[in-house]
Amino acid sequence: MGGMTSAPLPPLPVVVVGGWLGAGKTTLVNHLLRHAGGRRVAVLVNDFGDVAIDADLIAAEADASAGVLALSGGCLCCSFGDDLVGTLNTLARRDPAPDVVLIELS
Repeated sequence: MGGMTSAPLPPLPVVVVGGWLGAGKTTLVNHLLRHAGGRRVAVLVNDFGDVAIDADLIAAEADASAGVLALSGGCLCCSFGDDLVGTLNTLARRDPAPDVVLIELS
């Protein structure tokens, strides 16, 4: 017998929230967290600067069931591509897994 194969990961719904500076991305994510209706929501925040300001604003609104991860300092796809895939895989393996993942882009 060869190496062990891992079970396929369950589907993980992901919503990407993007827009220009001041468009209301953080406000929208905070609204969705406040009105989650019992759904488990994980939030990935891509702050372009070195300080994760948006992640702090979202974490202040999030309750204990929400996970907020800040990815600061660069383009989500270019700088964090492998980290993003790994993070999404880790979230999908959680027990219980989030019902949805919100990714807020700066």
